[in-house]
Amino acid sequence: MTEVDRARHDLANHLAAQVRDDGSAPGPCASRVLESALLLSLLRRQRQHTTAQRGLETFLGRGPGAGTTRFDSALSDAVLAGRKSDADWVHAELLVGFDHFTFARKRLFFDVCLATVGAIDFNPGMQPERINSGNRAPWVQMIMLALKVTIAHGLDRPEAVTTAERELLVKLLRDGQRRGVWENHVTAHLLALRAVSAFAPGSADVAKGIGLLVECLNPDGGLPSIANLSVFCTAPTGLGWSEREPIAN
Repeated sequence: MTEVDRARHDLANHLAAQVRDDGSAPGPCASRVLESALLLSLLRRQRQHTTAQRGLETFLGRGPGAGTTRFDSALSDAVLAGRKSDADWVHAELLVGFDHFTFARKRLFFDVCLATVGAIDFNPGMQPERINSGNRAPWVQMIMLALKVTIAHGLDRPEAVTTAERELLVKLLRDGQRRGVWENHVTAHLLALRAVSAFAPGSADVAKGIGLLVECLNPDGGLPSIANLSVFCTAPTGLGWSEREPIAN
């Protein structure tokens, strides 16, 4: 057996040992500062899950590490120390060299995330009236509606959002979380929960969604950006085995 064959053999055995009784290959995701900061901010606002709050604070308080960005630092500084940051300073690193038609949307997304945790202030330039959520994929529509609601309430201008838009956001949230975290998209789920909590803080939908996200917390206390990648990991694992020629021991 060649070294390549041996490596393939060992990898196949390793993957086989990971497969669960239901046939899935687990796909855990690492914790991330953005989602952890957003969830901590939301839990504090709702005054829920104090144990989860302590775990999130521990994760965020470990300090800068490899790959830490200005964005990460601004988020953690805000939720842990109430420290403000300069949005331009953050984006000078975050969006450098980014040339895409979604640039304005990305900039708004990052600014709202920063404002949501108190790293920067909401400002009139965010203009909730200009946010268009129509004719988009459901997850994009939900995020854009959530951003619009969050900005409007952050600016103390709830009238900038229509009743129909609020009802649609609640429907998207409720329908999507019936099977767990919204399409495994932790970030979208968090933004929708934060937005709905702005006009319906005691909502059963918000309480349910928060519970689903708390269940996704990693052993390090942090929250990943994707609930899990088990479906994705199982698919290529199965394809790999189906195409693999048997290797003699």
